[in-house]
Amino acid sequence: MGTALGTSLYIMSGKQHGDTVIYKDEDLLAGQAGGKMPEYITAIRVWHDDYIYALEVFYDGVSSGVRKANNTHPAQQTDIILAFGEHITQISGRHGDIIDHLEFTTTAGKVYNFGTSAGGVHFAQSGGIGTVVKAITTGWGGQLHLIGAHWGVPYIPYIQSAIAGKVHPDTVHFDDFTGSLAGFKRIRIVELRVLHDGNHVYGIEAIYSADGTIITGGSHHGPLNLGVVNQAVPLPEGTLIVGFKGNGGD
Repeated sequence: MGTALGTSLYIMSGKQHGDTVIYKDEDLLAGQAGGKMPEYITAIRVWHDDYIYALEVFYDGVSSGVRKANNTHPAQQTDIILAFGEHITQISGRHGDIIDHLEFTTTAGKVYNFGTSAGGVHFAQSGGIGTVVKAITTGWGGQLHLIGAHWGVPYIPYIQSAIAGKVHPDTVHFDDFTGSLAGFKRIRIVELRVLHDGNHVYGIEAIYSADGTIITGGSHHGPLNLGVVNQAVPLPEGTLIVGFKGNGGD
């Protein structure tokens, strides 16, 4: 799973009344996923007519449960299915004492509208540049009273780069991503350790932050000579390796 719940930005719109029942999806997610945000909101199911009467949000394909009003008003059901890599970038609409109108805007430029009431005043939620909705909170009475969103950075799947160098009969392969990092999502190199003698590179060890845990990929090397030193290159938060280059033959 992704970022810790406490690290996200929370924004709420609407009003809480004496009969408002609050449903916090992040509470459910914390119980199921060790306090981690999901990577994706994959779908949202909405029951609506003039107003909004129920919401069901799916995180990584798993339902958080139907969050609904306390009446049995018949309503139309609409499903928002988010494509792979598509995220919600804005929640907007109108509210007074209740949410009169609700809109979801996605990174694909799509806008989904619910509720035909023109009451209340306009609201718009956005977590800022580069952020998307990670989890939703709702409050219900006879209709939707309030809606809140946790905002964070979207999860971008990792891809493998091309390989430089040559493969020989005695070449031993090491892949940290499919080895010690298997199953982790939020991965960042925090330190790179290079074994070298000033002329040649003999080995590499990468230290990672993986879902908040510090993990070593292991020291990968062949035979070492007496002149080899272990040079550490720290990579503080915000410092990233964006490319590799060098010279190579065999």
